[in-house]
Amino acid sequence: MINYFTISDTHFGHDNVIKYSNRPFKDVEEMNERLVELWNKVVSNDDYVIFLGDFALGQKENIYKYGSRLNGHKIIVLGNHDRRKDFYLEAGFEQVVKRFDMPAEQTGLNYDIIFTHHPYLGIQSNERNIHGHIHDKKLDNSFDTSKYFNASVENIGYTPIRIEQIIKTMGW
Repeated sequence: MINYFTISDTHFGHDNVIKYSNRPFKDVEEMNERLVELWNKVVSNDDYVIFLGDFALGQKENIYKYGSRLNGHKIIVLGNHDRRKDFYLEAGFEQVVKRFDMPAEQTGLNYDIIFTHHPYLGIQSNERNIHGHIHDKKLDNSFDTSKYFNASVENIGYTPIRIEQIIKTMGW
């Protein structure tokens, strides 16, 4: 059985994100190592992880240093801090995309699941959106929150979450 996980906004190497998002780490080194540990604790090398953007603070060294240490087949949906597709491919990501879709036929649901970095505007009745970007914030009233799930690390305990668990939690 193939397991699919998702996670967003790790921001490896970004010390200011600890302060901005009130993360429970004393410094960036502790954050980086804890994120790797939590990822590898739940994701095996056979699993798939759809990463929803803002992986590392831009430098190629950070992308490679952390991307190469993480278990699983990794797909990245580029976020606003993810600049170079080739850096992610060199770091072991198998796909680099702007959006990733799981059609209803694949999920066994009546809905397509759209994976994006930013919350996806214009969602249709037969779509659900798993996104990142907003960290520990909530969506405003212009969104039908029953159709959205925020996979930013602050919202999911800093650990990749199984897509099956999201579907169950959201009642999709």
